Amino acid sequence: MQRIGFEPFFFEWYKFVASLANVIAFIEPISPNFRQTHKQSYYVLSGLLHRCARLMFSNVALSFEGEHGETSHIVDRCLSESAIIIQWICQKETEERALRYISSGLKPEVELENQINLRIAQRGGARLPIETRMLDSIQRTFDAAQMTRDEALNAKKMPDFFQILTALGNERLEYTVTQRLASHSVHGSWVSLIIQYLDKTDDADWAFRPRGSALETHINQYVHGIRHVLNACIAYANACFDRADDPFTPLCEDVLEKILDHYLRAIDLGA
Repeated sequence: MQRIGFEPFFFEWYKFVASLANVIAFIEPISPNFRQTHKQSYYVLSGLLHRCARLMFSNVALSFEGEHGETSHIVDRCLSESAIIIQWICQKETEERALRYISSGLKPEVELENQINLRIAQRGGARLPIETRMLDSIQRTFDAAQMTRDEALNAKKMPDFFQILTALGNERLEYTVTQRLASHSVHGSWVSLIIQYLDKTDDADWAFRPRGSALETHINQYVHGIRHVLNACIAYANACFDRADDPFTPLCEDVLEKILDHYLRAIDLGA
């Protein structure tokens, strides 16, 4: 498919921001520029930022010809959520918030472990090989977290996504667009089917049929992903790097300003 319009321009910016996020994520905590950082906080934040970069690289592979917008929409939702969680963890009480994030991921592991152990007990203690592998995997997640089952279960809960966005100073509109509307693509709602998977027909009896082609990637997808990830990079840099020697915050702020300026001009021109 030949790419026209503003999409190729923002696609190139998208690639650059993905690479920038990846570079920042890979800066080692032994670097002179790195502040003394709680280890678990570093693991969470660098892992989340690297996740953002990898998701962006996946979108690059999906949309390099301007297609597969219906699939990249699903990735977009995962991307924005991780980027916003980074900002929330870095906002304040970083160590405590990182531990809350870790515990939220461990609680389902405890539930699964209990169910496996119940089945083993019902068999009189006999374990299936797959159960042993699953229990070993669960144990490794707790060992890596340096957290006990009781600590995970008793830890303060993560706020819901609306509360996270509100804490970051966003209005309800940001939650509606980033979370509620983006969930259409994730869950395959009626709105998603109409926009992404069905075409209107001229048939008087059957108004819709499956789309015969992939959905194009819109510049909104590139720009919103860029915006969230650059803000995550800025939050990460402010939380982890020495401000006097931090080249990344001014770079990210400058890139974000330029991209939003280009975006507004593109919208004015009918993009």
